[in-house]
Amino acid sequence: MLRLGHVILGCALLLVMLLSGRVTDAFAARITLDPGHSRQSPGAVGCSGRLEYTYNLELAQVLQATLQAAGMQVRLTTAQNPAPSLSQRAAAAEGSKLLVSVHHDSVQPQFVARSQRGVCSDKAAGYSLFVSSRNPAYLQSLEYAVRLAKALKARGHSPSLHHAEAITGEGRTLLSRELGIYQYDGLRVLQTKEAPAVLLEAAVIVHREDERKAAGQEFKESVAAALLEALQEGTRCSGTCQLPTAHRQTELRPLLPSVTMPRQQAEGGAGGAGHRR
Repeated sequence: MLRLGHVILGCALLLVMLLSGRVTDAFAARITLDPGHSRQSPGAVGCSGRLEYTYNLELAQVLQATLQAAGMQVRLTTAQNPAPSLSQRAAAAEGSKLLVSVHHDSVQPQFVARSQRGVCSDKAAGYSLFVSSRNPAYLQSLEYAVRLAKALKARGHSPSLHHAEAITGEGRTLLSRELGIYQYDGLRVLQTKEAPAVLLEAAVIVHREDERKAAGQEFKESVAAALLEALQEGTRCSGTCQLPTAHRQTELRPLLPSVTMPRQQAEGGAGGAGHRR
């Protein structure tokens, strides 16, 4: 009976806090992390031969620990099912403040050469961030991407621009050259119904030095600290950030001076490994 009384008292206090606006954003927030790929479909192969899925999972676990230590609720899309479909990954974000899909990058096949264990390339290095205008919370997604990119750059990370090249499999819309933010509407995992979403390519693992960094704990903790900073800044978007339809041609309101290009219509056709994400 005493335990029941404590539960009732706790619920009453929480209700009072909610009504008075005293519940903090961190307490109310739930972040969904999506470690890309699975053991059965492991994604890119690094220069060392290690698989992208391994890097994705390791980084997601560090992100989870960092955010939870700051008092945030964190859900992994793979918590119940180690190999969810892309639609299941997107659906898992319902009710979240943000979905972050965690990946590690490669380059197009013509730019790689086989090593003893994997495939290597000096073509590109660095992070990339993707948003989709097929997400109803497109502008919120973009603002989170801007905040995350700025936090990454402040910690010494550099963007990769290779996805904007006019070649087969690339040609993505580059929203910010300075910040390495792209719009790509073929990324199904970003097409959530209820939450902003960003896909992070944390490093290019076919690049020998980039992979070496990505394998280190210092790199993972640095990315985690950048994400925490981006989330703690919050978002200025209100209900006006919800676009009326996913495909309406609209001028993109500049959230920050570095992001000024208009939204593009959904891109057609397949292209590159990222199309499946």
